[in-house]
Amino acid sequence: FSIRFPQPMVIHDIVKHLREGQTEAARELASRQPRILRDMLVSAVDHADESIDLVEEVMYESMLSTQPKLERFLNIIAVTAATAPLLGLLGTVTGIIKTFDLMTVFGAGDPKPLISGISEALITTELGLVLAIPALIIHALLARRVAGILARMEKSAIALVNGLTRKPRLES
Repeated sequence: FSIRFPQPMVIHDIVKHLREGQTEAARELASRQPRILRDMLVSAVDHADESIDLVEEVMYESMLSTQPKLERFLNIIAVTAATAPLLGLLGTVTGIIKTFDLMTVFGAGDPKPLISGISEALITTELGLVLAIPALIIHALLARRVAGILARMEKSAIALVNGLTRKPRLES
């Protein structure tokens, strides 16, 4: 959530510098951008004098290398969300087994010895759900955020390529 994006006119300014042949100014402006887009923009500026297809490929490669960095903890959160209820269920089963073992020793007449097994079963189920529900919500929020970041990167790349391919307006 701390990832920032450049101001809307930055891509326009980079394209303007490139069109005016000010590659160093464009590289300087690209290198001052937030970390998430910096590498992509700098590599695009470095290859701006080559074919548009190469510029697109360079930016796409940069996005592909950024994606795993953005998603690095999502799998851990997803596994936590999936396994926590299973661990709770395991505790529930062991608690019920304990209760049945106590019933064979003490019988079903006195509920006091049975309460600890039932309590164990309920507590582990509760803890499994307490872990799983927030993990599932956090995973969904972060996955959506990652998708949004990648979409904004792609939008910036398309804006830069479109700016480079667009013919400059003739001054009247």
